[in-house]
Amino acid sequence: SFSTGVGDTAGLFPIASRFNHSCHPKDNVEYNFNATSHTLEMRVKAQSIPAGEELTISYGMRRTPMDLYLRYGFQCHCGACPGLIDRDLFVAW
Repeated sequence: SFSTGVGDTAGLFPIASRFNHSCHPKDNVEYNFNATSHTLEMRVKAQSIPAGEELTISYGMRRTPMDLYLRYGFQCHCGACPGLIDRDLFVAW
């Protein structure tokens, strides 16, 4: 892990990056950061997922689309929130 600011920690998670973000994700992936081993533990609930269903996680359920953009660098278009358009970015800067 590495620091991205005061009281904040980040890491690189190549497997977790394969899951799409949704502001209100389906309940098909559980994850937890294990501080002792510095690993992100993920469990896919395979028994309850129909073939072809998208696996989603939230990068922050309490984050706004602007928060997601400023922290992770993407414009949310998950369909579960109002999203973020280019005009919103222009106004913010």
